[in-house]
Amino acid sequence: MEKQLSCSVLKGIRLKILALAGIQLGEGDLLLSNGVAIQPDVLLPIAHSYVLQIRRSVTVTVVMDGNPSSFQSTAVTLGQALWQAGIRLEPDDSLTPGFETVLDKPTQAIIRHAVPLTISLQGQVIQARSSASSVGLALAQVGLPLQGLDYSLPAEDQPLPSDGRIRVVRVREDVLLTEKTIPLTQKQWLILIQNWMRIAWYNRDKKAFW
Repeated sequence: MEKQLSCSVLKGIRLKILALAGIQLGEGDLLLSNGVAIQPDVLLPIAHSYVLQIRRSVTVTVVMDGNPSSFQSTAVTLGQALWQAGIRLEPDDSLTPGFETVLDKPTQAIIRHAVPLTISLQGQVIQARSSASSVGLALAQVGLPLQGLDYSLPAEDQPLPSDGRIRVVRVREDVLLTEKTIPLTQKQWLILIQNWMRIAWYNRDKKAFW
């Protein structure tokens, strides 16, 4: 959280910044003069004006792989705060919310480190990494989504297995159409002929009427 103010300084007078600006700094707050970090008790050199900035310290709570911890930060974004705190993420790791999140209030960040996976698929073994929370999401993340009747072991709604081994079974559904000639009995033939004759008589009488 940042606050900016302008102050005028009379030529030939040097005053302490806090007395000059009439502000109070909390523990962990950052004070900048013309964009440069300074100590609260430093004396300003003689100048006509200064731009003072205060970045208030906010609490950042990091839940890393389910383990929470907190620290104070005056960084502008969440990514900067994590970097300053010595927290590094690999490309396959996930962070929620994103690195560019502005720290203007207490913020909770959820980090999931990617784990190695060994995926068996149609006789092939694929090595991958994923930070997903379930098997189905991990398969989609590495480009092997389940489709149709496909299934996985463990099931797609289960968390990633501790040994990282996942088996994918592709299921193909085929529809087979066949034709079979069924011979008619004598009785069925007689019924069919009678129906044809009725239709023929109906059409003949209709034409005669018109």
